[in-house]
Amino acid sequence: MEGRVGPIAVIGALEEEIDLVNAALCDRRTEWAGEYRFDFGTIAGTDVVVAHSFMGMANSAAATALAVARFGAGAVLSIGTAGAHNPALHTGDIVLGSRTVNDNSHMTAHRDRGSGSDVGAWEVMGNEVGVCGSPELRIEFFCDAGMLAAAQAVPYGGGRLVVGTVASGDVWNKEIDRIDALHRGRGSDCEDMETFSVAQTCWQLGRVPWLGVRIVSNSEHFPDEVFDVSVAQKCQAFALDVIAALA
Repeated sequence: MEGRVGPIAVIGALEEEIDLVNAALCDRRTEWAGEYRFDFGTIAGTDVVVAHSFMGMANSAAATALAVARFGAGAVLSIGTAGAHNPALHTGDIVLGSRTVNDNSHMTAHRDRGSGSDVGAWEVMGNEVGVCGSPELRIEFFCDAGMLAAAQAVPYGGGRLVVGTVASGDVWNKEIDRIDALHRGRGSDCEDMETFSVAQTCWQLGRVPWLGVRIVSNSEHFPDEVFDVSVAQKCQAFALDVIAALA
């Protein structure tokens, strides 16, 4: 993100995923774009805009597009909770999303009525983006190297800090066989409902630098590790340090 112009945008789906960042804004002010709320201020001397996107791919894409196109964001952080795909990860671990994939984007082969469904046979399709004015399918997006390096240098004492792949989709996967298939086939370490669409929107709007910062809130591999939104506070505290590092 060398030469970044414009504020750092923080995109979070739940109020519990952005409240600490909002509380840290100096000279905070609020604007609305339809039902999307944007809070503005400074953190560590740099301009920041925080978007409450609500859950889901369409919501996060819309909020990101507004943050970049209307409010001039020059870099984007997608923060919040995620479910683990990698069985080595536990609640409280943070995944720095150097790569993101869409776990909804598939094509199925024809099967006659009554033949059932075979998830393992689904083919990855990819998402259409514009490249020099022409359509192209992309199955993955990669984060900004400078943002990733800055985040890796930030200390984190709440669990493991790993670099990995965030899968996104409008689905909450709780079937371990499907989770394992995504982990093996797509290389996913965790899943959310926002990061891929944030990354795709950043690509479409001029290759805006982005980074996913996702904390594990639950893991189907460990029955005791049920969804715990309170860990979002740890994610936000880390994100605030990342913003300071980027500043």
